[in-house]
Amino acid sequence: MIETTTPGAIRPSGARFGTLVHAVLAGVPLAGAGDEAARRLSGTHGRVLGATPEEIAAAAALVSRVLRHPVIAGAARAAALGRCYRETPVTLRLESGAIVEGNVDLAYVDGEEVVVVDFKTDRELEGALETYRRQIQVYAAAIGTALQRPARAVLMRV
Repeated sequence: MIETTTPGAIRPSGARFGTLVHAVLAGVPLAGAGDEAARRLSGTHGRVLGATPEEIAAAAALVSRVLRHPVIAGAARAAALGRCYRETPVTLRLESGAIVEGNVDLAYVDGEEVVVVDFKTDRELEGALETYRRQIQVYAAAIGTALQRPARAVLMRV
């Protein structure tokens, strides 16, 4: 499943902006934090990364929108129950014997399933969509196996 939080939004792009957004999403409280926490974290991480004031402001606004998305509301409920995982390393051994490793941006238990979310800050996903789908499917398989639950994979374009 692909979810979008900023359809058609004009905003900065590039590796530094993507790193900034991911850093803020990794640390911002999922519930009750409001826009102020997103602004503070964007400012702090932005200074460390050497981001421009425009990038910092755009990251704060973007994260604020992401926090209002229904998928994140589910994560906030799970976090309150201690069933939410952020920036979690995963390893999966494939049937071929190959080992795949990565970091899951967000995963949470929702009822009987686990929802695995991968945030994408790319302006255009189409060129890499199949690669991203495979990536999130591997992450979902790894987390689902570890938690012994069916997993739902979500690519969230932010």
